Amino acid sequence: MIKTYFSEQHCAVTQPTGNWLARAQVRVGRIPLYKQASQQSMQVSQMVFGEHFDCYQADELEGLEHWYLVQSQRDAYVGYIYQPDGILEGQSDFCFEGNAKVNTLTTALYMKPTVTAPIIQELPFGAELCIPHEAVAAAEKDQDYYFLPSLGAWVYKQHVQLNHRPHTDPVALARQFIGLSYLWGGRSGWGVDCSSLVQLCFEQSACLLPRDSALQQQYAPAFQDQPIARQDIRANDLLFWPGHVAIASSNSTLIHATGHGMRVIEESIDQVCQRIYQAYQTHCMILRPLYASRVSSD
Repeated sequence: MIKTYFSEQHCAVTQPTGNWLARAQVRVGRIPLYKQASQQSMQVSQMVFGEHFDCYQADELEGLEHWYLVQSQRDAYVGYIYQPDGILEGQSDFCFEGNAKVNTLTTALYMKPTVTAPIIQELPFGAELCIPHEAVAAAEKDQDYYFLPSLGAWVYKQHVQLNHRPHTDPVALARQFIGLSYLWGGRSGWGVDCSSLVQLCFEQSACLLPRDSALQQQYAPAFQDQPIARQDIRANDLLFWPGHVAIASSNSTLIHATGHGMRVIEESIDQVCQRIYQAYQTHCMILRPLYASRVSSD
């Protein structure tokens, strides 16, 4: 779990103010983070099942029931959440430290280790789970499911990525999202925006990035020192424009979540560059994640 991984300038537009109240954990598939304490406000991000976050007391919330100012412990993002049904958990038996994440768009928690069993809950890509060592060992011997004692549930093991066995190819993960709806502020297998697609795919490949595209581009520890020339692009390089980011899937193609088509698509790098330049008169910056450098040299 990320606690103080990102410095202040890479966390969010603003830092939380007010007194710290409690640490809690998401126990539903996803919850929206709003820019302001109003359901009419813009959704700026989401937190998914298993994520820990801090709650703060804020003056602007006085008189507003069920609203919290929060900061995610995964990527340090800040926003407001509305939780009238008490779907937050603090110090309870539910709380756990995740050691695995869902690696498919969506999966299910089952009452029994069989596909026909009743479903307890659906979970999105990136949801955090705690799988005991003995459950991992049992599943690797002769089981198709991991047992999750903290939830009293079973999950299909091929839908889970153990944290100590990170994925080796963010592009392969990104391909799962092709065709998924574009959703501003979305950060799950039910909808993503450009920067969350990048963040989610690289996170499961042991490369931690901030939430927003501008912050990702500025996050020097994640990248080689110098930008990459167009002719040198290779898979897993990142292409940045003001307010947008894409993953190179080859020297000639990229994958991105785009409002242009309102979905995740793979298309020609040159065509995207031309389209964005015609609309905004801006060129892209190409950066190579240090992760990608390590993979290519292995």
